[in-house]
Amino acid sequence: MNPNLLVKVAVGVVLAVVAMLVVVRCSRDEAASVAGVPTVGGEALSPETAAALGIEGDTPDDTVRTLIASVREMNERLARIETANVSLREDNARLRDMRRSVVAEVSRELAGEAARLREENRGVVADARDEVSGLKAEIERLVRDTPFAAAAAPEREVATGTVWLPPLEAESAGAGLLPWGSGPGGALPIAPEDEETPPVRPVYTIPKNATLVGARAFTALIGRVPVGEDARVTDPYFFKLLIGRDNLAANGHEIPELAYAVASGEAIGDWTLGCVSGDVTSLTFVFADGRVVTVPEPRDVTTGSGATRALRLGGLSDDFGNPCVAGKRITNAASYLSL
Repeated sequence: MNPNLLVKVAVGVVLAVVAMLVVVRCSRDEAASVAGVPTVGGEALSPETAAALGIEGDTPDDTVRTLIASVREMNERLARIETANVSLREDNARLRDMRRSVVAEVSRELAGEAARLREENRGVVADARDEVSGLKAEIERLVRDTPFAAAAAPEREVATGTVWLPPLEAESAGAGLLPWGSGPGGALPIAPEDEETPPVRPVYTIPKNATLVGARAFTALIGRVPVGEDARVTDPYFFKLLIGRDNLAANGHEIPELAYAVASGEAIGDWTLGCVSGDVTSLTFVFADGRVVTVPEPRDVTTGSGATRALRLGGLSDDFGNPCVAGKRITNAASYLSL
């Protein structure tokens, strides 16, 4: 409730009570007893009204003293309320001033930080432009100072006359269209077929029974289940894996300039266990300079019967070391048997 309205109501109540007491005081019935309740305007107050005013059973003097004490207490209470209101108004004014001060300080800080960032960005952009300009000038200088390839190439003698080129269908040995040495420089020597290429000396090797962890699958593992009397899969699905360079090291030595390796192989399913096992048949190492090395060499390894057989380099396992990766069984037996 508004304190001013409360003060007005309290003053009105006090004036009404005082007027009633004056009327009661001036009443001729001064000998009213406990049963004789003070009257107002010739009418006796009801017991309920007297009880509400707190003067039930009191003499007029007692009633006046009680009302005076009540008025004094009410005045003191109103004074305390007024004092509290003044204090609250002062606190509100102080808080408003404090809020204005905080908002102004934050605004100044934000403006200063924004200005600093703008200046810093201008400096960075200016430095970048200067660096780009310097690089352009350096490139132009290099282009201007570097001679062209034709001018820089050493002088060579230009061949004159007829140059002999052997025909594609000419035999490398035996009868030819022209006698030996008919051309200006003669026929080029042919390397013998039995000449052996120098063996490749391995420098960085992956030891046997090594474990390469953290491989990422390029393709899904789909394993066909062997059926029939031979219980062999004649056309298995292939898979590919990507292996990081951190795995391709042994004994604390790193393979330099190696980017990654790609492993490929064949997958075979197991219907009973509901899993797929994979055999790694080739590894391709990709180096940072673009070189690619495949192990084994990309050629067919044949058995005695003439059938191709892939060399098994290793196998797959899941994170828990299981050599058969669990999966979902999918069968086409119904469509196969209905044919």
